[in-house]
Amino acid sequence: MELSQSSAAWDFRLGRYQDTLGTFVGKVDAVITDPPYSARTHEGHDAGANLANRAGRGWARSDGGIDVFRSRRELSYSHWTPEDVEAFVAFWAPRNQGWFVCLSDSDLCGVWRTAFERRGLTGFQPVPICIRGMTVRMSGDGPSSWAVYANVARPKALCSWGTLPGFYEGPQGERQHIGGKPLWAMQSLIRDYTRVGDLVCDPCAGAATTLIAALREERRAIGSEINEETFEVGLRRLRDEAKQAIFAFSRPDPHKQCAKCGGTFLLAAFKRDRNQLSGRQSWCIRCKAEWETTPEGAWKRFRSWAEKNEPTSLLAPHGWTETAYLDLWKKTKGECESCGAKLNEWQRSGHRLDRIDNNRPHIPGNCRLVCWPCNHRKCDRPPSVFLAEIENWISKYGRGRIPWGEHGYESVALPDIEEFRIDKQNIQIDIFAQP
Repeated sequence: MELSQSSAAWDFRLGRYQDTLGTFVGKVDAVITDPPYSARTHEGHDAGANLANRAGRGWARSDGGIDVFRSRRELSYSHWTPEDVEAFVAFWAPRNQGWFVCLSDSDLCGVWRTAFERRGLTGFQPVPICIRGMTVRMSGDGPSSWAVYANVARPKALCSWGTLPGFYEGPQGERQHIGGKPLWAMQSLIRDYTRVGDLVCDPCAGAATTLIAALREERRAIGSEINEETFEVGLRRLRDEAKQAIFAFSRPDPHKQCAKCGGTFLLAAFKRDRNQLSGRQSWCIRCKAEWETTPEGAWKRFRSWAEKNEPTSLLAPHGWTETAYLDLWKKTKGECESCGAKLNEWQRSGHRLDRIDNNRPHIPGNCRLVCWPCNHRKCDRPPSVFLAEIENWISKYGRGRIPWGEHGYESVALPDIEEFRIDKQNIQIDIFAQP
């Protein structure tokens, strides 16, 4: 019996995700999975299975077709409790640097969101996925349930992804195991919540539908399944997928060279950038952070903001130019004109132009260099309200925008890029290395 199988683009393992994926090297780009549902759903399925089998009806779809299993069987795996959901999120939150998309019934939607937010993630309302003909209410006493829900969450830093669909709908299709979801649904989720080349993880992979969907969308995939029979089905499907050459996929290099310092690091050392072909910025996070503390970097940040929000402040002859902006930096020596915090006390953010007269635009002669808290403190709000806003800002964007000495926060050092560096022997770290 094979315990795992992998190729250049996928890795499928038999066993609990805590055991089979716990030693995985590096982080995944998204966790997209269809784990067990609540006790109510499991009990309802098993009761319907008994009723259907006694009636001799088999497992028929509303379109007249017959699923792989000719008789409706009881579930062979246990339902999930709130404690299981909490343990799952706690396990994967530090291992996932992108979106969570976890399917469930309505009973567990609130549990998922609470677990996400408890781990510092940004949770959203569950997204309905309508699968026409998914179930038939065998007792004939009410409506069938054709919807499952995608419980989605993201890291707070992943805030510029774009607007995503609030609803998915499609046919049931042929299921490969009890509780399995159609391929179109998983492909739709993968297209929306990942990028080409990303590593998609499904810790409850079942018959590998999510992994196959990832391959067809030109993503890499890794997953595990606890049931031996279902694992064999999934393994066979993955092998067949490769033989049919449905997808044309080349595995991306898991490393990247920084265009600034020349160092070669893991991809996690580069911020995401949807406009770049590689999906990552060209400078590593340390070089980017150092650049953002320079006057030139601060000017480019301000110019980018002004182009989107106040283009008139850049118009000649009275608007801002790079020369005028840098002259202001020289005049103030790069210090906040309100609290005196120096630029090198900040991380990933410089000072901002604050209007002296709020009734006039951001033009030279009406601006001073101040930090974000000082810019907002002039509204004469109570200190408790002001400090609460700072705490909220820290939780969303990190401590980089706060003058440490003014409010008693500890300074945060620049990112330690050494943790992302490839070893000196230049041994390539295989993300699918077998133990």
